[in-house]
Amino acid sequence: MVTKVENLKPFFNPTPADFIQEQLDARGWTQEDLADVLGYSIQTVNKILKNKTSITTDVAIALGKAFNQTPQYWLNLDSIYRLNLRNETQEDEAVVIRSKIYQTMPVNEMAKRKWINKQDLINSIIRLFRCRSINEVLEKGIGELVFKKSEAFEERFDQNAASCWFQMAKNISETIDVPRFDMNKLNALANKLHNYTANNDIKQFLADLNDCGVRFFVLSHLPKTYVDGAAFYGSSIPTIVYTARFKRLDNFWFVVAHEIGHLLRGHLNEKMWFIIEYEAQSNQMEHEANQEAARILKHKEILANLGRIEYLTSPQIIEAAKQLEVHPCIVVGALSRVKDTYYKRLQEFNEDIMELIPDIYHVERRL
Repeated sequence: MVTKVENLKPFFNPTPADFIQEQLDARGWTQEDLADVLGYSIQTVNKILKNKTSITTDVAIALGKAFNQTPQYWLNLDSIYRLNLRNETQEDEAVVIRSKIYQTMPVNEMAKRKWINKQDLINSIIRLFRCRSINEVLEKGIGELVFKKSEAFEERFDQNAASCWFQMAKNISETIDVPRFDMNKLNALANKLHNYTANNDIKQFLADLNDCGVRFFVLSHLPKTYVDGAAFYGSSIPTIVYTARFKRLDNFWFVVAHEIGHLLRGHLNEKMWFIIEYEAQSNQMEHEANQEAARILKHKEILANLGRIEYLTSPQIIEAAKQLEVHPCIVVGALSRVKDTYYKRLQEFNEDIMELIPDIYHVERRL
């Protein structure tokens, strides 16, 4: 085993008392003589010579005057001795570990969400990552997940934070029971999903999604992750997580339809068992999931009927949504993907999705 130079300890650690004794021997002085010269009690000098007390500024000045050296000389001797004497304690190691945790993880954000307890930080991180020790967590590396991202997005995307988010999502998923997964049921649910949007019946939709054997819950995103949601297999059970990064109705329906698209297309398997949706992500699977979401939400029909119209009034949007059996926000959401002018109208037919999703799915409210 190679020992790092900075970890080497001196075999002999000279003390300030050793140097004082050299000065006494050179002058033929006794401890009593030194006490008289310094104007200190014999007990004080004895403590200094037995290294039972540190060299204070006053003592350093007095020794400097007595032996014709600078006070800094004696302060330096004492500092070097004390540093070499002090072995690294458990608290020292804990400081190093906590520093590494703060450098690699969004500690304050996770604590604010009650994912971890800052007062018991190290043990909280061990529990979060389901490891046996903090060394296992740090050696394993929390950023081991491979996220495909564009070069333009790379500097802003915090992969470590995304890994922490995903780990929390996995932990929560294991606490949710659902029936056995049924792909046929999920396909049937997807084909009528537009009806749920038309009726704005999120509660019933999520209950039916659960009946298909798919876990669902809301877990807020972490800063610099830009995560909208995820689909993964947790203990072989398909799971969909929604972050409500954009608290809009149209965003909820598209993200959920997109994740269902991943499941229907068979994108999740033993090799690719998780997919995290975040801003600027682009690959073939994402394109296919977007196609499924567009099919499920009738984007093709919306654009065929309304795409060529320069401007739609609110009553026209409502009527078109009624004819197509979708919520008006779905119409505006589809149009906004091809016409920038509709982006500013996304709020017109939207509601705060956090108020519409039943409390049972808001897992952080129970932490």
